[in-house]
Amino acid sequence: MLPPNMNGTTTAQHSGFIYQKNPIATSSMTTKDDTKQCISAALVLFGVPKAFQYIHNAYIQQIVKRNPHVCFKAHMHMYNDLHQKPFINIRNEEKNGKIESPESIQAILDAEGGIPAQLSTSSQSTFDEANLSWMHENITQNFPTKNKLNLQTMMNVFRQGNSMKEAFISASFAFELQKQQEQQRHGYDMYVFARSDTLLITPIDIPRSGIGDRDLHIPGWHRWGGGNDRFALAGPIAANIWVSAKGNVFREMILDPGETLRSMEKKGRTGWNGTLGNPEKMLRLWLDANDSLNVTRGGKDWAHVIRVRMGGVLQRKDTDAFKIKQKNARDVK
Repeated sequence: MLPPNMNGTTTAQHSGFIYQKNPIATSSMTTKDDTKQCISAALVLFGVPKAFQYIHNAYIQQIVKRNPHVCFKAHMHMYNDLHQKPFINIRNEEKNGKIESPESIQAILDAEGGIPAQLSTSSQSTFDEANLSWMHENITQNFPTKNKLNLQTMMNVFRQGNSMKEAFISASFAFELQKQQEQQRHGYDMYVFARSDTLLITPIDIPRSGIGDRDLHIPGWHRWGGGNDRFALAGPIAANIWVSAKGNVFREMILDPGETLRSMEKKGRTGWNGTLGNPEKMLRLWLDANDSLNVTRGGKDWAHVIRVRMGGVLQRKDTDAFKIKQKNARDVK
């Protein structure tokens, strides 16, 4: 089942050029059902890539190579118009940065030692015009001033959510094509959601039995009173719910927080106190309202990811929290 508004076909937002390494739609794939040995997993990469050479290598080392019983394929989405002009993010103190082009990202994905990968692109400006015209400064009034959530920050939440959704569509659509061609039931057993601007510094071990269809594993650190969205392992059903949060539900929360959150509170254990708080809290409200999910928050040492800024600079708050001395992604081994 695809998430809301995902019908298995490419859309205007998903009409960017698509690179493929070992085209997934026509390649054979060994699944857990076929051999009882291989768990099929989609590595879903999304967001704005920064120092991607080091980030991609970390995912390969910390996830792929540590789990030889899992058959990975990568599905990545990025915006194809960000590299055409200087990149600015005031909150992160990033000014006049340069985003890597889709061609350079594809070269990294295709490098020896990687995994089969599909890269899809779309225009951020087109997405903004079609989907974010409702956003204005007044929407931030539902968030406490101390969180410093300005309009750009909130827009970036939705841009990132759309990028995740587009990468997930790519994974789902690829398997639909393969199923039609081979007349067999194929599908990923699990999904690994990882940002293209975070550096994973701790290993991820996946059980040989895999995870359940409704299982969702997220970090337990940096929750800010809610749920950490920087990394996730999800079964097929849980993946659909996870993807829909920023793509659909957050908009409803912001536009009509009272009605939306009261409705969620009736279904789950939200403990809503009348304010949205921050995106992490919004995520927790959504997860708590979905009783069909089996949510596991990892321990303090699970899935440490460090946010990477322009030039490979590591976010100071993250390095301090994880006691990392290095200041740049290239120096982390």
